[in-house]
Amino acid sequence: MGLITIRTYKTHKYQGPGKVATKTSPNAVEKYMWAEHFRVSKARCYFPRARELRRVNKHSWDVRMSTPGGRRVLMNRILKGRFVLSH
Repeated sequence: MGLITIRTYKTHKYQGPGKVATKTSPNAVEKYMWAEHFRVSKARCYFPRARELRRVNKHSWDVRMSTPGGRRVLMNRILKGRFVLSH
């Protein structure tokens, strides 16, 4: 039987989790590179967007429950069968 080789195409420095170590054996997997992983894919928080605070302040659950009209709106949405009652 022939030896199975794995070709890797290097596009940038980080090659993904568990890249194959071809120097020792084809089945050996190198250690996960945590530092490079978190540096490359850094999550960002985009809250609040332009009108998102206004939407939350006007249509949130607490604001709806604080007034009789808001409680009526929530009750109408419950009776209509809405899955989302408030923002």
